[in-house]
Amino acid sequence: MLYHLGDLAFWCFSGKAGDELDRQLKQPGYTPQEAEEEVLGFRLKHLTQSLVQEWRINDLLSTTLKRPEAAGDRGRNVTLCHELARAAEQGWDAPQIKQIALELAKLTHRPEKEVSADLHQNARESARIAGYYGASAAAAVIPLPRGEQYLEEEAALPPSYPEPDGMLQLRILRELAMLLDDPKTDFNLVMELVLEGIYRGVGMDRTLFALLTPDRRGLRAKFALGSQRDNLTENFHFTQHPQEENVFFHLLEQQHPLWFDPAAQPEQGRWLNHLLTAAVGRTPFLVAPIIINGRAIGLFYCDRSQSGRSLDEESFESFKHFAQQAGMGLSHLAQRHR
Repeated sequence: MLYHLGDLAFWCFSGKAGDELDRQLKQPGYTPQEAEEEVLGFRLKHLTQSLVQEWRINDLLSTTLKRPEAAGDRGRNVTLCHELARAAEQGWDAPQIKQIALELAKLTHRPEKEVSADLHQNARESARIAGYYGASAAAAVIPLPRGEQYLEEEAALPPSYPEPDGMLQLRILRELAMLLDDPKTDFNLVMELVLEGIYRGVGMDRTLFALLTPDRRGLRAKFALGSQRDNLTENFHFTQHPQEENVFFHLLEQQHPLWFDPAAQPEQGRWLNHLLTAAVGRTPFLVAPIIINGRAIGLFYCDRSQSGRSLDEESFESFKHFAQQAGMGLSHLAQRHR
């Protein structure tokens, strides 16, 4: 999604320069790159490269933008998928589509027909999700395979939620192990991958990680995945008070994972106050500390509040395993950077 970050930044704040570039882009005989050079004096791709480097967004993205051949299979996947999106604008029967699908099949070691079927399904799903979240205009221009048309009533379909997937859990854990072997890996990459494992692998509606403030008196959400993640991130912030019990600070002090469900465990009711319900609602949830070298620095949180599915022991065990692997991996990174 960040592959065209420069374009996104420019068109959000372009003003008169954007109007001029828009006029130039409509002139016959100009490629987008030529129009950008003439009007702006640089290409928006170069703006993307500069922003990615300045904001230190992601090493993979930076390498893919500057030297795609050095980014390996992961970088090739990024460029191929953007080529695919551009080619699909000419229809899914465009000649370039078959060639790109062949390359993706080779990269993923899967049959071409299977890859093509997945690509078509992803296009349908993208249109459906865009419509569901109110972007019907965007959904209508997403190219669909074989002359299919986006029907706006599809937007009324309820969202789907990830189901527990043991094989996906194993794959993400392997990716985590490989990531930790890379000397360039940073904290955020590890956290995001673990969060993805909990969300998609364990099968949750929403999940986040939160970090303690430097004085260890505050707890703030840093990143979330899933339904209503923006609301969850915005509301998930707490300050420790000596006279007020808080389940999350209790967990960080005890350094033990917790399955919070006051209906099943009435003794947990002492933590069910207006601050907690304002942040996460009254839903049962799982929470585990992030521990680096014996010291809690934050926590992982997840629930199934949107779908209404119940939590279970197997999910709790899988969740605890991901949190434990995150702590071990981050401790390894901390030792390496000393």
